[in-house]
Amino acid sequence: MKINEAFRIGYYEKGIEYGAELAAKAVTQVTGLTIHGWMSLDFQGFKAMVDAIGGITVENPTAFEYTWDEPDYLASNFQGIFAAGKLELDGQQALDYARNRYTSVVEESSDFARLVRQQHVLQAIRAQVTGWQTVSKGLALAESLAGHLDTNLSVIDLGMLGGKLDVDRRIELREGEILEATTNTIGQYVLVVSGRRSSDDYAPLHAFLTTALDAVPIDAEPTPPQP
Repeated sequence: MKINEAFRIGYYEKGIEYGAELAAKAVTQVTGLTIHGWMSLDFQGFKAMVDAIGGITVENPTAFEYTWDEPDYLASNFQGIFAAGKLELDGQQALDYARNRYTSVVEESSDFARLVRQQHVLQAIRAQVTGWQTVSKGLALAESLAGHLDTNLSVIDLGMLGGKLDVDRRIELREGEILEATTNTIGQYVLVVSGRRSSDDYAPLHAFLTTALDAVPIDAEPTPPQP
């Protein structure tokens, strides 16, 4: 089951907390990792958050055109473009960049590519509110999230999480390494775990993530200033 599908089922059955609980269980089943915390942010909150801090700057490695409409996508009728290089984005543009799946570049249409772009956006937001000089932006960001953000994390947890939003520390699941391409029963393109014995066998992925996480270096203690 897709993570967002688990969330949708739980949300409509018992509300957002149950939806988040089911989504966390789905992630645990697939990855073998215990999920303790969750956050849910709606699209309006996402846009308001970026606008509240005056927009963001991201470095886009691959130029692509995009549209939100599937018929236009199938007809190669794109409504917008993100050039390669530095992009200055407002809230709506950031949402278009982070979420769009209908693009002119096949690789940029995958869920994995969208996750990379979403993490670049989160890192750009963090850069805008880091440091004492940006306290006012941080307060504006917090106000913009009212009514849009739900989480079971404490304020301390959120602060610690903010310090870890670094895309260079991602563990990426790549096709040909731990994933392989196939189609499902209705002909949709999907990526499945390499070496699996059945459709619900995630043991190879569990082993891959365990090895990858063991290889991630622990943050070194800061070097004290020299006298």
